Amino acid sequence: MKKRFPRSIQSALFVLLLLTACTPAATPSPAPSEDLADRAATVAVIQTQAVAAYFQTLTQAALLAPPASATPFPTRTPADTATITLTPPPLVLPTTAVPTVAINTPAAVTYVPAPAAYQCSIEYQSPGAGQKISIGQDFDLEVIMKNAGTATWNNIEFDFSYVSGAKFQEWEDTFELGQNIGPGGSVSFIVDMIAKTGTGVQQATWALKKGGSPICYIYLDIFVE
Repeated sequence: MKKRFPRSIQSALFVLLLLTACTPAATPSPAPSEDLADRAATVAVIQTQAVAAYFQTLTQAALLAPPASATPFPTRTPADTATITLTPPPLVLPTTAVPTVAINTPAAVTYVPAPAAYQCSIEYQSPGAGQKISIGQDFDLEVIMKNAGTATWNNIEFDFSYVSGAKFQEWEDTFELGQNIGPGGSVSFIVDMIAKTGTGVQQATWALKKGGSPICYIYLDIFVE
């Protein structure tokens, strides 16, 4: 786009050009006349005024024109900082194979105790524990014993005897077997008694003995009223 000068400047330039064109080519002459000198001085003044007017117009235009706003440099937006998360690899511990040791466990052994040579089981007893009997009443202790051992109860060594407690018996404290009792055999005893030792709970202990040593016990427990 071409820049146009103000009209005042254009007029001054036009006059200047016109004067220049109308001025004849300088021919060597002995000395300029007074008119030519005056004309040259006038042209010089006009030129000076035209240039001064041009620069004054430029200055006024610069003052009147709004100052150009400086274009700010583009602001550099910092790039997003990448967040790096370092995930440590899983810790794998070296595994050491543990040797398997075979342990020989002995087979379970069932120990069966050898049957004792002399033992017994009570198959019957009367009166029972806590049975009520009137004071002074006559009653009988009845016992059936079974030979649960491996040896024979011979008639000479074995007997049924009183040990301790209330003495209900009327006549004897010891009773013999009467015969040999082999393993698995049974023998019965009947002892004549009277509730004469007092009232309330009355207790007595009897036993099958071998040579005076108890093999099994009989506990008599009655309630006398």
